[in-house]
Amino acid sequence: MSIPLEASKIYLGILVPISIIVPISLVIINYKYFPSSINPLIIYLFSSGISNLFTKILGSNGINTMYLNHIYTVWEFFIICYFYRELLSSQKIKKYIPYLSVAFFIVCIINALYYQPLIKYNSYTKPIEAVLVIWFAITYLMELIENLDEIIDKNSGFIYINSGFLLYFSGSFVLFTIFNIFVNNTAVAIAILDVHATLLLLMYALFTIGLWKFKK
Repeated sequence: MSIPLEASKIYLGILVPISIIVPISLVIINYKYFPSSINPLIIYLFSSGISNLFTKILGSNGINTMYLNHIYTVWEFFIICYFYRELLSSQKIKKYIPYLSVAFFIVCIINALYYQPLIKYNSYTKPIEAVLVIWFAITYLMELIENLDEIIDKNSGFIYINSGFLLYFSGSFVLFTIFNIFVNNTAVAIAILDVHATLLLLMYALFTIGLWKFKK
């Protein structure tokens, strides 16, 4: 069951977007404690915050913001590729990540030109992005398992951040797949947006815990 419509609007439009202030505040306060490899996540958080702000401002003035989703999806994936290129130890995977990001960019252009124009939500490319980020996250976990005892304490912050990406994009993959099936059902669409917002909130919470770990 979805959250009642008015409460859902407040939840989706206000509470979840402003929740990003928590991890951003930690970034500002504790930046000196972070390793340089956390910089892609910092870019991700600020990019997400700016995107949320622009979407809110334009949307409140009756301007279609779907084109921002298309642009942000590409930018978001580039940042996540940058993050995992810094985080993963496999030189083979690190070598091919830039090619993967370019390939995804091409897929997004093809989608915008022939399938989902900029005035429509890019629900076809979102699941593709989700699958790729899930693969990154699982690959990182597999690398940790190989040297579990030695690595966990050293990388506890990154583990929480990685878990945030894994949780959010795993859920998003399922949600956007359902969205493509029930795109014309308003009740289902609202329910999907509610769950998606909750996943986003949980990701920000895990990011916050991960960033806090670097201070210890």
